[in-house]
Amino acid sequence: MPEAARPHDFDSFWDFSLRIWASAPARERLLRWQESYDVDVILALFALWYPGGIRTGDWEKLVKAAANWQEQTTSRVRALRRRLKPEGPRQPNRAALYAATKELEVACERTAALRLFQSAQNLGDPATTPNLTRRLRLLFPGLTVTEIRHGIPQLTQVGCT
Repeated sequence: MPEAARPHDFDSFWDFSLRIWASAPARERLLRWQESYDVDVILALFALWYPGGIRTGDWEKLVKAAANWQEQTTSRVRALRRRLKPEGPRQPNRAALYAATKELEVACERTAALRLFQSAQNLGDPATTPNLTRRLRLLFPGLTVTEIRHGIPQLTQVGCT
C-alpha cells in the first residue's frame, strides 16, 4: 500500500491525494469518474490510500457520512464556483470571487478528507492487504471494472512517487 509506513497519519493521506491531483492524467481520470460515474473524488482517493482492510458495513457507513458532507457543503460550494467562472478578461471582480470560491472548495475537500480519516481511525485490519478493485466496486457500483482496472495503476503509481 502506498503509505503503509504511516497508516494513521492524515498528512500522508493528504500528501498522497495532492500528488495524484498534481498529475494531469490522474486528475482528468478522477474528474471523468466524478462527472460520468458520480464518484466522490475524496472518497476514491481515501479508498486507494487506506492501507488495510475495512469491512463492507464500515465502508457503507463511511460512504453515507461522505455523501452527507458532499451534499451539505462541497457540492454547494462547487456549484457556486462554477456559476462564478469568469466568461472573459473584463470581469476582474468575478475572477477574484471565483478564485476565493475555488480556495473554499479545496478547504471543503480537505475537511471531507479529514472527516473520512477520523471516521476510519479505529476501523479495519491494518494487516489485511486490500483488494482495490473490489473496494472501488463496492463504493462506486456505477464505475466499470475496466475503468477501475485502468485507473488503479495510474492513480496509485502517481500517489506513491
